[in-house]
Amino acid sequence: MRATDAEISAVIRELETRDGRTSGAKLRQALAQRHGGRGCVARVYRLLAESRGAAKSAESADLAARVRELEAQLAAMRARAELAEYREVAHQDSAAIQIYDLRQRLRRFEQETRVQGVQHEQFMRTYKEMIALRRRVAELESGRVGVIEGERV
Repeated sequence: MRATDAEISAVIRELETRDGRTSGAKLRQALAQRHGGRGCVARVYRLLAESRGAAKSAESADLAARVRELEAQLAAMRARAELAEYREVAHQDSAAIQIYDLRQRLRRFEQETRVQGVQHEQFMRTYKEMIALRRRVAELESGRVGVIEGERV
């Protein structure tokens, strides 16, 4: 009995589904069991090769689609990485500007405190000297009250 191309292709699909990639010998043995004949060698191997070619082209199409998907994901990741890098540089620039401004304010503050007011030690020396001078003035004024034209009373 002669098997049609469709029947041989069905046996090929069944064997490849069950066992993975099948050999020509296994295919011819399965054809003998099911259809009573092993089939023409050239015809069986041609159908087997066509089946593998169709599987390869389907697999190639799947792989090509997967490659396109991965390339799109890669482009999206690059865009996100570039944006993150831009944001990081902007953040670092902002922080550097803030640090610079704070340092400038600190320098101005340090200079203003030196120009304004006096140090504590200098203030205390001057205050003690002023107290001493007031005492001396008080002493001189109290001695003057009792003096009448060069004489002491």
